[in-house]
Amino acid sequence: MTLARSIAGCFILYAAGTLSSAAGVGGGALNVPILYNIFGFTYKESVILSLCTLLGNYISQFALNIDKRHPTKLSKPLIYWDAVLILLPSELGGSNLGVILSDILPDTLLYILAMVVLIIAGGLTLSKGISYYQEETARDEIQAEEDSRPLLGMYPEKSPSTSRVKDNREPFQSVVLSIIPDYMKCCCCGEPHDALVDEPSKPKMDIPWPVVYVVLGVWVFYAICYVIMNEFDTCSAIYYIILGIIYALLLCEIVWGLYYLMQQQKADPDSIADGDIVWSASAWYLPILSFGIGILTSLLGIGGGELMGPLMLRLQILPMVSSGTTSIMSLLNTSSGVLHYLILGDIDWSYAPWVFVLGAAAGFSGRITALVVAKYYGRPSVMVFALFGVLVVCFSIYIAYIFSYDVDMTFGSLCDNR
Repeated sequence: MTLARSIAGCFILYAAGTLSSAAGVGGGALNVPILYNIFGFTYKESVILSLCTLLGNYISQFALNIDKRHPTKLSKPLIYWDAVLILLPSELGGSNLGVILSDILPDTLLYILAMVVLIIAGGLTLSKGISYYQEETARDEIQAEEDSRPLLGMYPEKSPSTSRVKDNREPFQSVVLSIIPDYMKCCCCGEPHDALVDEPSKPKMDIPWPVVYVVLGVWVFYAICYVIMNEFDTCSAIYYIILGIIYALLLCEIVWGLYYLMQQQKADPDSIADGDIVWSASAWYLPILSFGIGILTSLLGIGGGELMGPLMLRLQILPMVSSGTTSIMSLLNTSSGVLHYLILGDIDWSYAPWVFVLGAAAGFSGRITALVVAKYYGRPSVMVFALFGVLVVCFSIYIAYIFSYDVDMTFGSLCDNR
């Protein structure tokens, strides 16, 4: 591979990661074709290196999101941990089933199914993005009309409306500094946060630690079981015994989580913020939808965030909250895969650190850009349109697959493929 091809490949991989992180996803469906077609890795090597790229991307996003607050309720974190508690375990459960089904269904059928899913997800995302953009535009027009009114005792032509409109926007430097976490400011600038940005006092962030502990505890146990399970043949009894243990664990988390969240909202109704899900017995369908998304992501090779994002937007979760939440869910999901290949010794250490760093840089730049645009211009819809862009690129890739490879409608055998 020539140097020019390598540089071009790195730039394309970085651009894909930047676009994806702006939407709160990693772009796994973009990374694999880039690594396979441009860099010339085998398909398995491309998948493993893509996971390493995603890990770096999601870690950067998490580092930027961890201290962010809810857009309308400053006492709550940006990451919607309640949704993670319910949706992540069902997505993980669906992913295990999707891996099994992917060895049975023919490739051409999977490509067609992927395009149908992407069309639906893209349509829903674009519709929601346009709706948010129209709301933002209407809000700006109302604000501009109010600012253009003359002040009491002044003639219209002498009203300082232009300067007032300009002053209403927070200085760009302050916006950037408010988005960069405090610990990064201290490391980069050597000054405490208060010395850099004079922010108004904010309420203490109320992180739901019981929920966080349960999510992380169950994920650790799941990751251990997942690694052990994949050491055995799919047709062996021990494989399905461990799989049954995993499903029992994930189901217990979902049932307990729904009950716990219902009690919490009942005890403190004021804790419900704009876009929050009202947890009740009728919310049982959400884990089922998330389970289906888990199946589709593993079955079709589409990143979890690319489908979980549209679902959250349809649930009226705010764009900034949705993108921040999908990134932490994808981080935990991706970590399981990286841990699996790490234990097997399949990670190529001559390339993995480089793609990890490239992914981290893309995640940082893309996420920073999206947050700055959302806050400075008041356009959170940019994250929705970024997600739509990722879905369009993914759809284009599957179109290329259809025309590049021979039609294959042969069903496989589970035991023969494993």
